[in-house]
Amino acid sequence: MIKSTLFRAIRHFCVYSTTTELLRIREHTVSVYYNLLHKIYPNQYSDSKPFRPIYIDPNSLTQDLANHHYPEIKSTWKLENHLSLGRFKPFYKRDLYNSVIKGNWDQSNEYFNDRYLYKSIKNRFENGVDWKETPIYKKTKEYLLEDNARVVKGFNIDKLDKRFQQIDNLYSKINSDGFVSQSELNNGVFPYLDEIKVAIGRNGELIYDTDGAHRLSIAKILDLDRIPVIPMVRHPEWQKKRDQIRKADTESDIPTEIIEYVSHPDMVGLINSPPPKHSL
Repeated sequence: MIKSTLFRAIRHFCVYSTTTELLRIREHTVSVYYNLLHKIYPNQYSDSKPFRPIYIDPNSLTQDLANHHYPEIKSTWKLENHLSLGRFKPFYKRDLYNSVIKGNWDQSNEYFNDRYLYKSIKNRFENGVDWKETPIYKKTKEYLLEDNARVVKGFNIDKLDKRFQQIDNLYSKINSDGFVSQSELNNGVFPYLDEIKVAIGRNGELIYDTDGAHRLSIAKILDLDRIPVIPMVRHPEWQKKRDQIRKADTESDIPTEIIEYVSHPDMVGLINSPPPKHSL
């Protein structure tokens, strides 16, 4: 009971403390929090540093972890023996950062480029289509008109055009200045929570999870070489490969069946490296 209460208190502080003078303390608390989770539940949490980005080719991010895969994840990640960390919600909640989850969620046959959002942004900036003629504009407007009190990303129906003007501005900014991470921009109190999140499948598949869909779409359309993303969830089979590579003294010690993964963005620098101390 005491241990459970302590974890809930640490979790609440990690997520909700916002005053400037507490930021440094909170960052250290986050490191301690995830370090404890890995030590207590090594099969449910990765040894990697939480919120440390990896750099990938945006066009290599093809699969999309669609919503209908979430119930499967919920059923395969058993919480009976887990500390009480609050109400369980798939992937998006902070407790699932850096987690290791079994199941077939990495076999998704949904693709990011099939999203209305991606298709709309592509038509806008490659074909000069007016926003009002795009699927994402029409669907957002229809949704907002169902209830004038509704708000999407802080915008109601009266400010809908302003919202899409912001996407124009974002495109121009990335096109001129390159892709800059939320941490580099220092956006928000906890900027790395707003980075693009990915899940990593059993064979290293990079799968879009959540956040930054507009930024990812623009990076794809501009054919940028690389962007930072945060690995949020890893498949157990992938975590085993990480463990094997980390334990190898040299590249020649790595089993031949996984040697091809040494150059994977999530494996960079792992050979003969000690487990991180989870500092940010």
